Amino acid sequence: MITLPLADIETAVVNAFASYLSQDPHSFNLTLSGHTVRVDIELRDDRFDCGIPGYVMANANVPALRDWVPDHITAAGGTYVGGLAPCKTVGGRGQVNVVLRTQNVMFNFHVNLEHDCG
Repeated sequence: MITLPLADIETAVVNAFASYLSQDPHSFNLTLSGHTVRVDIELRDDRFDCGIPGYVMANANVPALRDWVPDHITAAGGTYVGGLAPCKTVGGRGQVNVVLRTQNVMFNFHVNLEHDCG
């Protein structure tokens, strides 16, 4: 797994969110810290699920990501504001999800962490 800095995670999330806003469920590539990173997007029922498999963020960056999300993941003129779901352990690693719930489709970006939630 490759650890990306917080700024790169934010870039991936905001680009995936732009796809969500335009309702474009196609995966795409970004160059982050010199790596070609695939942002996977999958439309599942009422969820717009996104993530960057193979890449992780340092657990220490979770509070800063939590603070960043409400200012950058918003829809309908601020009517809907995103948040960061609590850490959960998935496959031995921690994971937090950037989420935004609207009346139609939920935006859900999985951020894998270097270590478990402990």
